[in-house]
Amino acid sequence: MIQSRKGLSDIVTNVLIILLVLVAIGIIWAFVRPSLNQGASQLEGQADCLTIQMEAKSCVKETDNSYSVQVFRGAGEGDFKGYKVVFKDVDGNTKSFEKKATTDVIDTLGQVKFTATATDLGAFVPTSVDVASIVDVKSNPEGRTCDLTAAPVACA
Repeated sequence: MIQSRKGLSDIVTNVLIILLVLVAIGIIWAFVRPSLNQGASQLEGQADCLTIQMEAKSCVKETDNSYSVQVFRGAGEGDFKGYKVVFKDVDGNTKSFEKKATTDVIDTLGQVKFTATATDLGAFVPTSVDVASIVDVKSNPEGRTCDLTAAPVACA
């Protein structure tokens, strides 16, 4: 009985094509994977930034040249780690202060009074203030600082 080698040749060809496709997928994945991981790390904590709402309610100059800011936290839930207060002067220069939740806890729908002393500010004279939340992320023990609210409050 004579066996046909043509059928065996087709099987070998198909197996080689499948192996080449798998090798090509592996090579492409090696180049694409770092980009995907980097993009994912930039998104970490972004959902909490969108849900935790922070707002500066008032900025008042005290008699000793310190400034008191009423910081309000809205209804959003998330891994709140603290907040950042950013003062801006007439020239657009900024001076910022971070408060971690361990020292200044703000519950949902709560508010705290933040005071920047004359010593903290030095010769800096703020004209407005804005706040941003700091959320907990696994990749950075310091947390992620969210964007400012873009609704600064004038200091009076």
